[in-house]
Formats: sequence, structure tokens, C-alpha cells
Amino acid sequence: MLETLLQDRLHRAFCGKLESEVLVDIGAQTRKDTCRVLDRAAAMAAEDLAAYLNRDPALLGEAGFALVPNSPFMATLYYRLAHILWNMDGAGDHRNAAYAISQRARADTGADIHPGARIGRRFILDHGTNTVIGATTSIGDDCYVLNGVVLGARGISGNADSKRHPTIGNRVQIGSFARILGDVYVGDDAFIGPHSCVQSDVPAGGKTRSATSSCRFDFEPSKRAS
Repeated sequence: MLETLLQDRLHRAFCGKLESEVLVDIGAQTRKDTCRVLDRAAAMAAEDLAAYLNRDPALLGEAGFALVPNSPFMATLYYRLAHILWNMDGAGDHRNAAYAISQRARADTGADIHPGARIGRRFILDHGTNTVIGATTSIGDDCYVLNGVVLGARGISGNADSKRHPTIGNRVQIGSFARILGDVYVGDDAFIGPHSCVQSDVPAGGKTRSATSSCRFDFEPSKRAS
């Protein structure tokens, strides 16, 4: 049911646009090709939506509340489509289409998720305004991210064209306005407190509790996972 609902939303939002403006860009030759891309994104986002409804009581279990035009879930939905386009093989400048979709999501929701970022299953972006997820970020499954979060590089300009954003494990929770900067690793089940600034690895199950440039843990950090 949720997948069908999301398919309808994506088709209404993008099918005509993809066909009339960026059909060549995504390498699609027919309407069927375009629909296949949209349906694949909807299938992935359906898990995200189900998780969001299950874990955020404010939605009252109503999918319609998550699907209003400027909701944070729309940033996740558009990311799923943009990420597929970003990684498509074959002819066509499909990355232009991916980037255009990500910028539409940014304008509509205030969340900036680069289409090249890797985000696992059942991802939840709650509130979402001013959250930034950089191009080389990797996020595991079942993660929950609030508003104002920055998963960014340490530099401002002149950053290396290489892995420069965080790797986030599974089931990680990231509080509002937390900043995780650089090629650092946050282990499974970690809790990143609001306003934390993380520039070093966080072990599995670790908790950051202060808005400082170094982390404080409830226990001694373990070695970074290989």
C-alpha cells in the first residue's frame, strides 16, 4: 500500500518532467523506462516511510502527514530517486537530472542531501530543516537523523576529491544540530547528542554528550572497526 502511494506521488511529481525535459539525460527511451526508475525509487522509499510512521508518534500512523509537500520525508523520497539516477550506467547526462531533483528537495524541505551519498534502508529524517548530508557520506540501516545535522567535511574550501565525509553505522541516532565532520566512523547503535561536534571516531554503542570539538563517552572508546 505504501509503495503504491509513493509510486503515485513520484509519477505525478516527476513523470511528465522527466519525459519532457530530462528523458535523454536519464538514458530512458520510453515512458516505460521512466516509470521503471520511479517505481524503483518508490519501492525503496516505502521502507523509509513505514519506519517513519512506526517510530514517530507525532505522525499518528497517517502516511498523509508525511507526504505533505514540504515534509522532511519528501527529502528522503526525492533522495531515493536522485541517488538511482546518480548511479545509472549508460548514455545520458543523468547526473544533471539527479542534481536537479536534489536541489528541488532542498528548496521544498530545507534539507540538502547530495545524490551521491549512500543511505541504507529504513532511513528517517525527522524535522530535517538545515540538515546537510555530504557527497561521500555513508549511512547504515535504521538510522534516525534530526534537523540541523551536518554530515560534512572538515574544510570549507579546497577539500580533497576523496572520502571526506562521515561513515555512520547501523541504528545510529543523531540529535538536532549535531555536526560530524571529516572521514570519521560512527559505530553501530551510537547516540550523537544534540549540538555535539564530532571529529573523531565514535565506538559502537558510544554516546556523545557535550558540544565540544572532542567526544566524551560513557565508556572507553574501542578501536575503529576495520
